[in-house]
Amino acid sequence: MINKKYLSVLLAAFLSLGMLQDAEAVGSILRPNIRTRAKMPAQPETTVQTSTVKGQPVVSTAPVAEPQEQVKETKTVQPSEKKTTSLEEIKARFAQTKRNVSENERQASEEIKTSTNTVTVAKKQAVVNTVNADTPEIKQLDAELAGMLGDKGTQVPGVGVLAYKNGERVYTNCFGRRYIWGDKTGDLPFTSDSRFRVGTVSQQIVALATLQLAGQGVLNLDEDISKYLGFTLQNPNNPTVKITARMLMSHTSSLRDAQYDFNQSWKDIFANGKGFFANKDQKPGEYFHYANINYRILATILEKISNTRFDLFMKNGILKDLNIKGGYNIADFKPKEQKLLGGIYQKQANGVWNENGSWVLQMDDFAMLKGHKNVEFPVQPAEPGKDMWVSLLNYEVGKNASMFIPECGLRASLDELSHVLEMVFAQGSYMNKQVIDNKYLDEMFKIHWVYDDWDKNGETFGGIFEAYGYGVMPYMNGSTTRLSTVKAHQWWGQIGDSYGVVSGLVIDRRTKSGYVYLANGQAMNWSDARSRGKFSKHIIWQENINDAVCRNLFKD
Repeated sequence: MINKKYLSVLLAAFLSLGMLQDAEAVGSILRPNIRTRAKMPAQPETTVQTSTVKGQPVVSTAPVAEPQEQVKETKTVQPSEKKTTSLEEIKARFAQTKRNVSENERQASEEIKTSTNTVTVAKKQAVVNTVNADTPEIKQLDAELAGMLGDKGTQVPGVGVLAYKNGERVYTNCFGRRYIWGDKTGDLPFTSDSRFRVGTVSQQIVALATLQLAGQGVLNLDEDISKYLGFTLQNPNNPTVKITARMLMSHTSSLRDAQYDFNQSWKDIFANGKGFFANKDQKPGEYFHYANINYRILATILEKISNTRFDLFMKNGILKDLNIKGGYNIADFKPKEQKLLGGIYQKQANGVWNENGSWVLQMDDFAMLKGHKNVEFPVQPAEPGKDMWVSLLNYEVGKNASMFIPECGLRASLDELSHVLEMVFAQGSYMNKQVIDNKYLDEMFKIHWVYDDWDKNGETFGGIFEAYGYGVMPYMNGSTTRLSTVKAHQWWGQIGDSYGVVSGLVIDRRTKSGYVYLANGQAMNWSDARSRGKFSKHIIWQENINDAVCRNLFKD
């Protein structure tokens, strides 16, 4: 008989190799709840070792190495990281790193200034020559995306897609409206520079920022996060197992979402609250359960290390490196940038849906930003259709970064999200700058957790999750997570939806192909049978967009 440890090693190795592309093979091995294997009698312990650090979800690209280089154990190879002795030393090291980076940027600034205009013009000309070629496939994709517009059922107010193939941009188009006025005379068009709340795609950016700090030697991915938070945070049901940044990024921390006040410190929340920890049999590092709290804790750790408010840390760090002028605080946007904001709509108000009614703005009403400054921030609304403003005048860095909604609160455009694709294609480099060491991208796009139908080692949420990396997941051909009816690519990334937004950033690192998309409304509730996917466990809006893109642009 096969020992289950051997089975886990073999299974994860196959996944890393991208060998499970056959629909029947993947379906029989990975599809949760399709069939249950009879549990075999316990086997004697062997000397095979597997990593206890596995990885994350929400609703990722194949390894860069060639397949033959991936035939190894599934044991995670941890990049070497410098140890620190105190939070103060970590902050000091981070400050020195910032000074070093600033000096390097100063020395290169003149060269960049003189070359930027030439590079920009050349890049735009290249895009003009390659994007939206007059082919049957492009025309068909245009028609399918335009056909998604409307006011009922699965239709949306606006939708946009930007795609690359073999490292070259091959498609950019947007349809419909980003902002809807009551009389329609002031409707604003959906464009590639329109900024929307991008949902769970935000997690990829937070994971990149975390891995960037790891590469700088100021954050140890395997350190107990208590060291960074300044108080002991352990699951009382597994008090001897430390919780690490790896576990937060991969949703295997054993932390669970529960009610709490954003204005409270995490220390007080965990001391007085209930429902934040998994049971004893769902150990940290072993059991997957998607929870927003993971990225909210991670954002707080980034604050503690940098001694900088989360939105500003991201704005002046990873977002600046990627030339993304959007961010996690729309009150900090300049007036002309505020006007680029797109609304997120549903056909519901106060929880009551009416498919035949009007679109109801759920959040990001740019008109209400007038007069507000960056000392205030519109957070996730307490009730649909109502933005809420929270003062940041007395904000305490490192106390609780939840109000910035780090797991899904980034506002960015298709153009800006495409910079992430370009950086990954270039092995961590963007605009002649190494944003992140490629070995940390390898860590990001590696399977750190995979569902085992035998051990039931995670919550798949009905088949939405089958494996996870760091802020990204693989979408496996033939499985319940598949993105399309075609099987040409090995997609990784993050797709998501909340309050009406439908978003995705999808990539295949092997072929330097990928795409980003956004849609900004849902006319019917998920309880409606029409909202269910036809060939996967994703909602129908996700299926419609991803399948249209893949069938027309990536069928070979």
